[in-house]
Amino acid sequence: MATLASLRGLSQTRSPRRPHRPSPRSRRGRLRPRFHSTRLELLMTRRFHRYSWPSLAIVALAAIAQTNALAAAMDPPTTSESLRREILAMDARLSDAYASCEARRFRDVFSADAELIFGERGRLRGVAAHADDLRRDGCAMRRESVATEQRIEAVPGHLGGIDAAIQIGEQRFCARASEACDGVSTKFVALWRRTPDGWRIARLIRYAYAPTR
Repeated sequence: MATLASLRGLSQTRSPRRPHRPSPRSRRGRLRPRFHSTRLELLMTRRFHRYSWPSLAIVALAAIAQTNALAAAMDPPTTSESLRREILAMDARLSDAYASCEARRFRDVFSADAELIFGERGRLRGVAAHADDLRRDGCAMRRESVATEQRIEAVPGHLGGIDAAIQIGEQRFCARASEACDGVSTKFVALWRRTPDGWRIARLIRYAYAPTR
């Protein structure tokens, strides 16, 4: 009995447990922070004042300068008249290659591993395959292009020079026997690369085929 009484006495001397208080919730049911807003503002103020205004200004100016430099690097350089003349001269040689239908003339315009994508024939690799197709067709077509309809954009190289150019324009393939252009017109995109032997077409895409009128 004494033992039971002593245990009861110990139970009565224990400190009462604190009642469980659920975290206050907002109207949307999310938990609210237990600390007061002024405490949060004080913490943020202490962290913010670790950096002085001059240091923050320097960081901001450096970020702006880096952004401007990146934007300038992404903008393509203005196409010079000399580059336009060079590409248009090569475009005229391409028309001469179709007129002569000689493989060596095509090699003077296309790179050896050129990739040609034609809407009606799919993809060809190598200028030799394209020349063989023309000979099988009897070289019955001639090529015409208008210089004023050609758009030429320079592609900057790794060392700041112009290593490549993009030509976007329209061309017509006309039957040799017809005085007027009786054939097909297409739009095209040509990627020119500067090589030790001069400008060469590395990629050529034809699209938007339509009969000529």
